[in-house]
Amino acid sequence: MAASLDDGRAWRPVPVKNGVALAPQPGGSGYVSLRGTATDSERNAVTVTVIRAYGYGPPA
Repeated sequence: MAASLDDGRAWRPVPVKNGVALAPQPGGSGYVSLRGTATDSERNAVTVTVIRAYGYGPPA
């Protein structure tokens, strides 16, 4: 799992604990984009990217 605070220009790894992604919640306001990859036992993989998955902070 990875998160971006700049609409996907830079990605940072996000820890996952008990199936929950611990995405950043910085000060101010903005959006968090998320990217995750799943791989099965035959090494087939899919990556899903959601730009501006959710907003944080007070409305601009």
